[in-house]
Amino acid sequence: MKTVNELCRLAGVTRKTLYYYDKIDLLKPVCRSGKQHSKVYDDSAPDILRQIKTYQSCGLTLSEIRTVLNRPEECRNILEQALKRLKSEEAEISRQILSLEQMLDSNI
Repeated sequence: MKTVNELCRLAGVTRKTLYYYDKIDLLKPVCRSGKQHSKVYDDSAPDILRQIKTYQSCGLTLSEIRTVLNRPEECRNILEQALKRLKSEEAEISRQILSLEQMLDSNI
């Protein structure tokens, strides 16, 4: 079992991040303990946080990550949708870059 502070240190995230993940049902504590009813996470929490970071680094939204973690049978579909979305964003960014380059070439 890991306290919030232990988990933050192990996973390299902030308390605010953990509380937000709890709020959006991405990573829930398993229980509360002590006089202050501190949140406690199970031993799999650091691995789950690493998965979350990996998916984020690949461009998945937190909503997509929640679906992948909670419904693994939908993982492939979610990843394919994310890839399609990112390729669309890439095309839009490429168009914007081209427009800016043209503006610069024409001396505005």
